Amino acid sequence: MNRKGTLGVFTRKDEVKPPAPPPTEEEILRKQLSKASRSFRFEYNNITPKTLTRVDPEMKLTHGIWVREPPPEIPSNCAGRVAVASKKGLIEGHIAYTMEGIEGHFAFTFNADHKKMAATCPEGFEITQEGTPTNKHAVIVFIISQKSVTSTKKIDAVRRSISIQMTEELSAFAEFEKQEKELAVKK
Repeated sequence: MNRKGTLGVFTRKDEVKPPAPPPTEEEILRKQLSKASRSFRFEYNNITPKTLTRVDPEMKLTHGIWVREPPPEIPSNCAGRVAVASKKGLIEGHIAYTMEGIEGHFAFTFNADHKKMAATCPEGFEITQEGTPTNKHAVIVFIISQKSVTSTKKIDAVRRSISIQMTEELSAFAEFEKQEKELAVKK
């Protein structure tokens, strides 16, 4: 269709949509994990006054692959994120951290096949686990705190934040799976 304008004749063409923005790192990670037969996302919330440092010889993955490796350090009042996936459904491994001036390890052992998680820490500290490894795609969050220093209010605030985050993560996994099924049906 042509129309006259003040500067001449213009032809209306179909509007071209701008390209979609590139996917974020989290979107890429979710897509990778949603393709696995089983995946775990771990978050380690360090609400202690010191940095946690990974013990590399203690970082083992017997079954599955690291999609996001455990960070070398988790500073005070920060979170470290880890992702593990498996096409065969088996996920099993161990991660350990130390803290300067503290004897012992903050150790995390997981086995998706047996739906088991274990977390141990040096005396004077505690590790709280939110979430369980029962779903195909599980989100497990650990809160690492010092018993005599960390307030209950701070732990509760972290728990509230985690609850919202876990709901969003699991909803995102469900949405990716739904989209994958819809695409498979169209093909």
